[in-house]
Amino acid sequence: MYKRLDPIKYANIDLSEQYVNHVQKMVSLSEDPAPIADLRENQHGAWGGSNVNYLVRLFTDWYGIPPENLLPYIPGTNYENTNEPDDNPQIDWRDQSVKQRVINNLDPGRWSVDTIKGATYGIASYCSFPKSKLNDIHYYKSVLAAGFDIIFNLKIMSPDPNPNNDIWQPGTVEEGMHAMTMVGYDEERQVFIIKNSWGYDNPAEKGFTLVSFDYITGGYVEEAIYITAIREDTTTLHSPEQLFLGRWKMDHNGKKGILDIFRLPHFYEWPSGKEDLRIGTYFDQNGNAYRVNGSIDPNKHILYFYIDFIYRTQNYYDRKGQKFTAYLFTHDPMNMAGEYVETDGKKYGFYATKENYYNSAPVPGEINKSSYLGTWQMNHDGWPGRLEIEFVDSSGKLKGMYYAQDGKKHNVSGTVAADGRSIVLEIQFEQSHRQKFFGYINTREPGIITGVTVWNGNNYGFFARRIGGISVNAPTNLTAEPLSTTAITLKWQDNSDNETGFVIARKSPGSPYYVDIARTDADSTILIDSGLTKGETYSYRVKAVKGAVSSAYSNDTRSGTQGSNCYRYA
Repeated sequence: MYKRLDPIKYANIDLSEQYVNHVQKMVSLSEDPAPIADLRENQHGAWGGSNVNYLVRLFTDWYGIPPENLLPYIPGTNYENTNEPDDNPQIDWRDQSVKQRVINNLDPGRWSVDTIKGATYGIASYCSFPKSKLNDIHYYKSVLAAGFDIIFNLKIMSPDPNPNNDIWQPGTVEEGMHAMTMVGYDEERQVFIIKNSWGYDNPAEKGFTLVSFDYITGGYVEEAIYITAIREDTTTLHSPEQLFLGRWKMDHNGKKGILDIFRLPHFYEWPSGKEDLRIGTYFDQNGNAYRVNGSIDPNKHILYFYIDFIYRTQNYYDRKGQKFTAYLFTHDPMNMAGEYVETDGKKYGFYATKENYYNSAPVPGEINKSSYLGTWQMNHDGWPGRLEIEFVDSSGKLKGMYYAQDGKKHNVSGTVAADGRSIVLEIQFEQSHRQKFFGYINTREPGIITGVTVWNGNNYGFFARRIGGISVNAPTNLTAEPLSTTAITLKWQDNSDNETGFVIARKSPGSPYYVDIARTDADSTILIDSGLTKGETYSYRVKAVKGAVSSAYSNDTRSGTQGSNCYRYA
């Protein structure tokens, strides 16, 4: 199709048939939802079940198609044989008792974020055949002559449409519908030349299928379209909300499960006028299934979804159960985080990831204001950094420091709620702006904080995981050299980015003990020790400090003042 529209530009383009097949199977829904949440309701793993206008609408307004290398074709005559773990034993797609979890094929290792990001190709415009032209072979010929391929739905009128492997001829028994692509015709043999996903019939036809003109004039074409312009955007997705699709490991306040999002909402227009809200299925740690409905905010990175943990199932248009507000990380679409309302009416945080569940260092004791003290690995909307909360007073006021990935330090202030369950942080990223973070500690796993941050009036998700108490790296390579008869110069290597200063200790001649003699500012690496005695030798060591926290000491070194026989020891 692309090559016909621009044979030079798209000479080497090869798009993923597997992706097209995957998307069109998972977006479809049964006419009525299954009465039990575990049962499948889309067409994953099924043969057939599509039509031309459905496919065209999918890839015009909703989804894109990636290149073949991002999701290669899975060969084999059995569609069910996808080499997934749950395919042993192989499922029977006709069996109405098949469960949704068994047929879901959303493995991030195969259907990856890169694959979805690469789905930038699609349909920009197309024309549908008027009904009066569906049996007019001259109309087909004129469209082909104008340089367009024709995609059409054909009513198959024989159990075997081509028993002799030559030309398809209509019979008298209807066997269902099949979509194919028409690329040419042969006037002498009175046939159209077809690309058929079933494969070729006769090797002599070089992979093409031949369909008799009689199939068209007999009125067996149900619908036909031709694409007049294609869409390609190699920088951004036509529909960035596609990045919500896939398998997510979800943790809402310590309750973990699998969230399978296999379709975007609002695709169908129900005759009743009610909304199409189905987006997927949630599976808890015990394997119980729950239908998930949702909608996507117009800014594309916010998903509102609902899970009814009591009744488990809901109609396609319901908004029942607990409401979750998820913010897809725009700079890291492997993660999303946000908040939800529990049955107790309180807000809690949650996250979902396509990687592994977050690990954290434990918080000692019961949750209280002090639970936030320590060092946290933080990620807000894909911006990683390190948060150190150094102090929380009895009223809940806190202070700390944020260390950005670019090495910059930013002051942190905020407040912990009286019950210790939530926190408000303010990080001064700019001189005139303090960014607010509204977080909720995971009450079942207190080393995790998740929630929402606000930047330029827009909400984004964030999470933080505790990696331990506050620590500071020790300085190294301490040296001492005589400067004069009464002074020695000390130099060391700073190995920390979070110290508030350094403490220098000295051991004087005849003393067995080190005594602190000076304190320097953060980032300093030199000190001149003056007022010493001529000709005497002194020993030194240095440590980094951050508030009440100290590093280990550096190496010991010694030096004599000028006029002594001992000048420098490393």
